[in-house]
Amino acid sequence: MKEEGFIRDYESVKVNETFEDYKVFLKYDQTKRPIIRELIRVSTPGRRVYIKSAEIRPYKNNIGTLIVSTSKGIMTGKNARKLKLGGEVILKMS
Repeated sequence: MKEEGFIRDYESVKVNETFEDYKVFLKYDQTKRPIIRELIRVSTPGRRVYIKSAEIRPYKNNIGTLIVSTSKGIMTGKNARKLKLGGEVILKMS
């Protein structure tokens, strides 16, 4: 999300010996409105949504992006399509 320009930065925060969390610093435009305006959860524990690499299309006319869990890790839809990887659609973001 940082590479796509949606967030300013992130850091890893160790909660305890076995659990690690992430702190995300949001990015804002010149009018102090957040860059991320919409997050839509696609897959849920009861309803998984999968997509093939050939089916990945630009979201909201390239303003938004898909976050996909692939065999190579979690990445944007654009990167998954470039690497010809399908996977589980986690969320849509714009």
